Amino acid sequence: MYKIYKNIINILYFIIFCFNIVNAQDKKVINILLSRPEINESRYLENYNQIIKEYFSTRSSLNNYDINFSFCEPVADDGKDIIQDYEHPMFFSTNFVLDEDYPKNFNCTIRELKESKFDMMILDNNFIFSDDSFVKSIYLNGKYLIRRITDYYEDLNDHGVKEEDTKHHDADILNNGHFKDPRFENKRFFGLPYERDFNLLYYHNKYEAIKDILSEKELTKDNLNTNVLYDSYLEPGGILSIGLKDYDEILSAFDEFISYKYGIPKENDVKSFDIFYNRDQNNKKLDELFYSFRNYTIKYSGQNIEKTLETTPEQAYYSFINNEKIFLKGKASFYKKLIDNPNIAILANSLPDNFSTIKEKFLIINNNSEKPKNDLVKIALQLTSPEIQLYRAEVLGTIPTFDLKNFNKNEYSNAYCTKNPVICNIFKDIKPIQVNKFFKKNKNTANFMEIRMVVPPAIKDGLIKNNDTVLEETFLNTLDLEPIPMSDMKTPIVIINGINLIGILILVIAIIMVIRYRKHPYLKAISPYLSCLTILGMIISLSFIYIFALSSVSKTACRLSYVVKVTSINLIYLPMISIIFRIYYIYTNLSKVNYGKKVNDKRLIRYVFIILILFILICGMVAFNDDFYIGTFGTLLPLRLNLCVYQNMLLYYLFANIYSVIMFISMIVMTIKTIQVSRKFGEVKFILFIVLLLFASVVYEITFIFLATFNFNNIYLFAIAHGVYLISSLYCAYLLVGSRLLYIRKHPIKNGTYKGNSVYNDYFNTTINLADFIPLKKDLKKDYNKDMDREDEKINKNKNKNRNRSNSSNSHGSNYNNEYINNYINGYNDYLNSYNNTTNHQNEEYIDPIESNPNNYFFNQSLKMLSNENDANNNFYNRRN
Repeated sequence: MYKIYKNIINILYFIIFCFNIVNAQDKKVINILLSRPEINESRYLENYNQIIKEYFSTRSSLNNYDINFSFCEPVADDGKDIIQDYEHPMFFSTNFVLDEDYPKNFNCTIRELKESKFDMMILDNNFIFSDDSFVKSIYLNGKYLIRRITDYYEDLNDHGVKEEDTKHHDADILNNGHFKDPRFENKRFFGLPYERDFNLLYYHNKYEAIKDILSEKELTKDNLNTNVLYDSYLEPGGILSIGLKDYDEILSAFDEFISYKYGIPKENDVKSFDIFYNRDQNNKKLDELFYSFRNYTIKYSGQNIEKTLETTPEQAYYSFINNEKIFLKGKASFYKKLIDNPNIAILANSLPDNFSTIKEKFLIINNNSEKPKNDLVKIALQLTSPEIQLYRAEVLGTIPTFDLKNFNKNEYSNAYCTKNPVICNIFKDIKPIQVNKFFKKNKNTANFMEIRMVVPPAIKDGLIKNNDTVLEETFLNTLDLEPIPMSDMKTPIVIINGINLIGILILVIAIIMVIRYRKHPYLKAISPYLSCLTILGMIISLSFIYIFALSSVSKTACRLSYVVKVTSINLIYLPMISIIFRIYYIYTNLSKVNYGKKVNDKRLIRYVFIILILFILICGMVAFNDDFYIGTFGTLLPLRLNLCVYQNMLLYYLFANIYSVIMFISMIVMTIKTIQVSRKFGEVKFILFIVLLLFASVVYEITFIFLATFNFNNIYLFAIAHGVYLISSLYCAYLLVGSRLLYIRKHPIKNGTYKGNSVYNDYFNTTINLADFIPLKKDLKKDYNKDMDREDEKINKNKNKNRNRSNSSNSHGSNYNNEYINNYINGYNDYLNSYNNTTNHQNEEYIDPIESNPNNYFFNQSLKMLSNENDANNNFYNRRN
């Protein structure tokens, strides 16, 4: 009767299944990505799809949707660059090894998340939040082209998922599907618990007497049933079947052994992580741990360690069911398949001291899916409902996400445990190990995405070579930030940094010297304070590579580094453009007499600071509202280094370069026009050399874009650009103030006077004709004599003009003008006599044009006379009115 009933049910299933095939064309297909099973049966995917479709065909409605599960198929380019970079390091030679399949499969999943092919994915706890850490992996994120994996997950909180819909899940696994994003106040809900799994120790029932053998309890002949059993234990081939070719299994076995043998590491106990280090000759805890694990593995799995490490989980499974090994370390989900096998009789036991790694799987919704998200959420809730979990457990042997430790308090847990008491009794005493959190020492620890890629291969490498050197270096890099010993610093790096610091020191000394001699007329001509601001900008810019490194201390320091960068750019450009603008304004001004109020130093400095403060405020607002974070290149370098990174880094540098180019072009235009009109006044070609600094700055800023691409091949270009910028900065500082400082050292100010004139006279504070002050090129004596002849002619002409002008003046000012002009001419003659007496004793080949041009005194005193005359006229008319 039972067989007839079962046949009728099967016929009904078949009819319904055929009906679904006929109507499949009218349904939309929801594609779900599924991870590959450890035991890869030939028709696994086909059977899985059929089982799920059968469930929905009889028990639930999918709102005219069909479901299709499939695997991710890596392509040739998946993970290719990462594999090549680790095999052939371009910058520093390292000993790190990696699991080549991991970046392939990881990139495959990421690639599908970015597209709309898969509407949902079933991801385990080793993937779902694997990129999460305080310090982001710049290199891996750059290669995978991601910012956060969670950016591709749909937040279920946005779709009104109620507590009633998820209360059947274990609270721990449900919480593990939530993610604390610092950008949001509450946790985000991304993963619905789908199923879980853990490790068991299976054994053939006739060997029950040694079921706890892996706990390394003392063995004697008394607790062995037969001599055959005793001999098998001593066999070189071992008694444990384990698939250590799978890197997940290597990491799982390593974690379980450490937990069982040493009871560490403990959460929030930094000292417990010392077991992963060899601190000194007397404290080699890692050596003790590693060789203990290796001996343990060889003892139970066989002396041929290479053969053990080439055994897949599938091979280990069949080796066990073929009675080649006594024990099998396998997943709890194998239990149904093993007990249903009529050819063997097996029992299950927990691993030593009940420690076991836990694999939790979550169903996430791809936010790039083109299907209505509300429909996807409803279907996701059905796929994780307690009913379908019980169905999959019965048909496939999966472990549901119920609270199995308190199964009497939950009807669904009770229903499962009634049919699977062995699994529930073992799980009740399990001490779970979260592999993705096992190596979390502190905030600087690498994320699991990187740990999973490099730690298991390092363990395997050590097991084969019987050496833990690579494993030690891997732990040193991934667990924490280790200071770089001076012995590890490469000679070129030390030299480059030394030269850079010397260059900065020279510029600091230049600023001090300029401030000290700021009242010297030879320095006043080039605006000492504006020049100091420009040099200060150079210093900050040269120091930015150190600021950029220190910005990794915190996110706040990271944000401030951007503000400092913008400040350095403006400190270089704004004072420089002010100097060039003043020269341009004077030379292109139509008036022959310019009192300099519009281009006065104080006014220009005021404008510079206003613009600078404005930029700082704007950049500060941007910096503290954008997504800044700390990043690292991780195991791509020998030691772990943190850097400051921000989301729109390339955009910011692009803006900085556009801004620099605009300033650069403006100064070029003003410089060219100034040169065109200034040939009859003096030499201004030195501005072209200053423009060279601006060009070097633009190139230097552009190289930061290459640095922001996080491609180490570009660091060589950045180093060269930094060297060029350093040389340009020093050379331009020399052109700007250096040559003048050297001249001043040879011609110091004595008793507050220079060449017999007080440095406090007002004509040194009022710049009239900058052509008299700008030139750096010194004229030969023969040119000086010609210039003196021309100046004498100008003086005679000016005297005649002044006399004519004086005669035509009104009577109220004539006496004043005549007296002033006589005093002026006498003063000027005294100046010429003093000048000639001084120059007659000079035997230098070159004479500076500032000294040799008497028109400086003449022109400034003329302006002073005109100003006094104008004041006198105003007073006269005021009294008259």
